[in-house]
Amino acid sequence: MALAGTRVIHLYSGDDGQSHIREVDVTIDELGGGFGESFPIPNAGEVGTKFVVAPPDPGGSWSDYHVAPHRRISVCLRGGMEIDCCNGEVRLVQPGEIIFADDCTGRGHKTRWVESETRFMTISVHPDFNVDNWCTPAPLG
Repeated sequence: MALAGTRVIHLYSGDDGQSHIREVDVTIDELGGGFGESFPIPNAGEVGTKFVVAPPDPGGSWSDYHVAPHRRISVCLRGGMEIDCCNGEVRLVQPGEIIFADDCTGRGHKTRWVESETRFMTISVHPDFNVDNWCTPAPLG
């Protein structure tokens, strides 16, 4: 039996050298534990965690195009950020939403803080981490 899923925003580099966004639903297999049970992330390997804080006055301007410095999972804790891929895809990330930043090559993406003092927690994942082993694609439409 599987527990209810959580939506993940997967930011990845396509074969066209551009960054793209897809949404996937994380499926967690029930391990028979009770409330507060922790579940491992398959293939995550050794992980490192840090907090990212937006400047006090973000100004609403867009960053230059950039790629993710390494493969990582980011969780929006407070505030918000927009992600803009060079193909016109724009996604608002709000508190509680998860991003898997996997666009480490190509042109990259732009970001813009939409609220001051936005907070993200980032978790580095192993280079062999496969998001599709952790989740199943969200239905189209």
